[in-house]
Amino acid sequence: MAKRFLDTNSIITDCTDISNVVISSKTLEELENIKTSSHKDNDIKYKARVAVRAIREQKPEIVV
Repeated sequence: MAKRFLDTNSIITDCTDISNVVISSKTLEELENIKTSSHKDNDIKYKARVAVRAIREQKPEIVV
């Protein structure tokens, strides 16, 4: 099965199955910035935290 490349928006939208995907280091950086941003709404910050948690648990391939 081919791996999918996910960007920040697609991960925030649905991070339920990220086991067979590739994520860039820039996407990780953007998620971290969203989590702590004072300019983002609470729902988006929550989704970013959930996405980071899913990435830590499922450990997809990360590219630099």
